Amino acid sequence: MIPRTPFSTLRTLLKWALLLGLLSGCRAFPISLLVPNETLDALETSEYVEKLDPDEMDSLLAERFGLETSAAPKKPPGVHRLDFTPESGPHRAEKLNSAYHPATAGLHSGDLLLAKNGRPQSLGQTLTFKKFTYYSHMGILAREGGRFYVFESWPQLHLLAATDNFAARFRGGVQKVSFNEFLERYETVEVVRLPQRIFGADIGERLVAAAKESLDENIRYDPHHDPDDPAMSCSEYVSYLLEDKLGYTLALSRRQVTENTSMRRLLSSLGFRTDAYVVPEAYRELPQAQAIALLSHQPSLAAHLGKFYAYQALHEHFVANSSISSYLGIHPLRLVRYRTNVEDFVNRAILYAETQGSENPEKLRRDLRVMVELFFRRKDS
Repeated sequence: MIPRTPFSTLRTLLKWALLLGLLSGCRAFPISLLVPNETLDALETSEYVEKLDPDEMDSLLAERFGLETSAAPKKPPGVHRLDFTPESGPHRAEKLNSAYHPATAGLHSGDLLLAKNGRPQSLGQTLTFKKFTYYSHMGILAREGGRFYVFESWPQLHLLAATDNFAARFRGGVQKVSFNEFLERYETVEVVRLPQRIFGADIGERLVAAAKESLDENIRYDPHHDPDDPAMSCSEYVSYLLEDKLGYTLALSRRQVTENTSMRRLLSSLGFRTDAYVVPEAYRELPQAQAIALLSHQPSLAAHLGKFYAYQALHEHFVANSSISSYLGIHPLRLVRYRTNVEDFVNRAILYAETQGSENPEKLRRDLRVMVELFFRRKDS
């Protein structure tokens, strides 16, 4: 948790920070107080036109893809169970704490939760790796009586901490939270089950028991994903439970960080210098592991696939073409934002997927690989 600070002291600090920002004329204030100039430089300029003519894009997308964008429906908020037929939702997240709710049917203790947040920073996480990687956090589902909880290694951002780099501001550790708190944090959660033929029929119960014991071990969160640091990221924590406490040998694959110079420069400026990470998807890639459920704030499986394949298309475009600053820019309060053309593409991709449905995901993937090119026009062309 963020250390308690008297409100009057915090208010005084904010007033001084505001005054200093105004006097210095620093760009992207107040985030510029937390990150070095190298970070601002790395995200300053796009090679592409950000603000495309909306009428021209509407006409082009209608002609090329038959996409009518004028009547995008508003969706009620809530969590949807997208692997069901028919899909189920929306449900209030707090209702899904119950193990007896229809939308939590089939979920068991020890299931792994692979999570993706819906904010622009999640695109930065995807573009960090050579291989396309979607999920960026994970936890362990636990059932106690009739309720679900989650064990995870999770940080909070400490704005007032004195640190050597921005990454070190993320501090936390292993915790147990209600399922709804976990669901409310993330846009999409994929549930993965470890294979009983390899880990034993009681792997879920034993994994949760190990997680409960770990609450007394004062395990700190590792924002740098350093394998030599005794602190642990979310995925390192699950590996610790399975290997160190339960005695399995996992041989998890590690995702290599991209060699893209612009991204390397950005990551280094923020304090992220590890060359390869154990990512949540490494657990889904274990032999015979099964994805058994999909919960999302996206209103349909088609919409989820639209976001997923939009990110995949952006990853391919980034690898082939450009620098990170052409996809993300500085946001003064939340560090990063989508470039306007990137945000427009993601939104149109989701809408297009909803019009196409989820029956032919391969066609959707191919179409979005073509569509993405329409949203990137070089400034000098």
